[in-house]
Amino acid sequence: MWLDRWIAGVAEKVKMSRFRPNLVIDDALFEGFEEDEWIGKIIMIGNAHFRVDGPCARCSMITINQEDGTCDNDAILLWELRKHRPSESKRGLTQ
Repeated sequence: MWLDRWIAGVAEKVKMSRFRPNLVIDDALFEGFEEDEWIGKIIMIGNAHFRVDGPCARCSMITINQEDGTCDNDAILLWELRKHRPSESKRGLTQ
């Protein structure tokens, strides 16, 4: 996971459950952040069609440990995501 590399030496490895994903795609199948190219397109999973409207907004829920309910007071996960994956407008994904 990219985030694990970004926080190495600063915070512990992150479990995917922190992000409460609805869909997880094996990163071995794609280059990093290839999903940015899917915006505005339709993807198929089995017989189901999904329109990709845009990236997910980040919220502070990822700073809460899903197993014990404790909060990361330094919010390092959120800050690292913002640093490496800024808002969609700053990445040129919106007009």
